[in-house]
Amino acid sequence: MPPAPFLVLETIIMINTIIGKKLSQTQRFTEDGVRTPITIVEAGPCTVVWVKDQKMQIAWGEVKKGNKSVVGHDMINTILGSKGKMGQTFVEGRRVSVTEILAGPCIVTQIKKAEKDGYWAIQLGFGERKIKNTSKALQGHLKKTLKLQDSKTQKFPRYLREVRVDKEPEYKVGDEIKASDIFRVGDYISTSATSKGKGFAGVVKRWHFAGGPRTHGQSDRERAPGSIGQGTTPGRVFKGKHMAGRMGSDKVTIKNLQIVSVEPDKGEIKVSGPIPGKTGSLVVIKKISEGKLEGAIEVVAQVVEGAGAEAKTEEVKTSNA
Repeated sequence: MPPAPFLVLETIIMINTIIGKKLSQTQRFTEDGVRTPITIVEAGPCTVVWVKDQKMQIAWGEVKKGNKSVVGHDMINTILGSKGKMGQTFVEGRRVSVTEILAGPCIVTQIKKAEKDGYWAIQLGFGERKIKNTSKALQGHLKKTLKLQDSKTQKFPRYLREVRVDKEPEYKVGDEIKASDIFRVGDYISTSATSKGKGFAGVVKRWHFAGGPRTHGQSDRERAPGSIGQGTTPGRVFKGKHMAGRMGSDKVTIKNLQIVSVEPDKGEIKVSGPIPGKTGSLVVIKKISEGKLEGAIEVVAQVVEGAGAEAKTEEVKTSNA
């Protein structure tokens, strides 16, 4: 299979656009002796990804091995689960804190097609919900899935999430995907979930402000934020100023965790270290790469506010000594 494209762009059918990159800048002289600056650009070749509604998507370049693909993945590498309790285990004589996750089984509820939707994707359903608690619109969307279930235990999935792929998947609507089909012990994964809500928090708890002194007549300023800006210039408070406000309930992603164990019978996996969210909350588990379980890995996550944002992580591998 050819490498994934580095850049993807949408354009109209009567194409007048191409993708490239700037190489260098030089100059030349015309016949009249006038110096003219010149920019050298590598333009194309581009590949047509899809065509829809008088538009087409073109791709250019390649993604190096190990980097994230722009348009998806060859095989499905993501599964849904619910967070369980934390515990501990021993890996090569070193104690490692682990989080239990009930990963799957997930049922395929829809296949997104490039011809109709503009891209290939698999919609996964996880959990259970009674039919009476499901809207009519969602019942119509999942009626094909319901036909494939036993009439005595018919239930709709509680959560629906979409996973993009590069090409037409082998799965069909109604197929079941288990954690043992994707993950192996030692694999590196990332987990995404909604963090615990803390409510309205002050600057000391939310942003780790040091606070003011207790002495010199400032007994009431110990946890105060202090100044929030200048005077007439600029005459306003800059956007993004750290102040008191709602804390938590943000989408948090932690990368470079490792699979410590996989139990196919129970559908449970144990992951090194803590993950965001409360017990029983939805977790999206994505396989990053394969690996071997050697020692413990500590991962420090940073909360990023806003939907779709990913957390920055720092990885520290501990030795077996």
